[in-house]
Amino acid sequence: MVKEYWDKRSSSWIEGRDERATSELTLRYIDYVQKFISTDSLVLEVGCGTGRYSYHFSDVKRLYSFDFIFDFVEVAKSISPINAKVFVDDVTELKFNEPVDLIFTMTVLQHVKDIDFAVDNLCNLQAKDIILLETTVQSNHYQFQHDYVSIFKDFGYNLHYKFNLDDSIPNTFVYHFRRDFND
Repeated sequence: MVKEYWDKRSSSWIEGRDERATSELTLRYIDYVQKFISTDSLVLEVGCGTGRYSYHFSDVKRLYSFDFIFDFVEVAKSISPINAKVFVDDVTELKFNEPVDLIFTMTVLQHVKDIDFAVDNLCNLQAKDIILLETTVQSNHYQFQHDYVSIFKDFGYNLHYKFNLDDSIPNTFVYHFRRDFND
């Protein structure tokens, strides 16, 4: 059902991509994520949509970006930096299995009903940092509330930092989870 919902919205989402890519909220989120990467980083973008954030990561060693909507991925491929590998995949049935240093996503997991499968898939990639931007208010039947702190803790990740990115959007938070693999 969620995939059908996004398939129907894909053309309007593609048309509005430039406006969303330069929003103040988006730029603040990207600035935060970039604090935890370097030119040697392997970064995974979950739910890349039309690639509106990809060009911000042209300095990393490799950017892997995926979405489960084919039309989005085709647009993202056309504008992604040379270091990006963009492909179709689904976080709930993830085929991608290469280790990465950091995973980031923006308002993706809130659309996943069976969150444990998605989080397990992400945690299996052994990233030190997983950074989410998610809302905590259910606005439609394709959006679910999750206790991200408890869920990620069950998979060995601790909350490193949580903050509201914009006071004008009170229920939108950045969750930064970190795992120490020396434990």
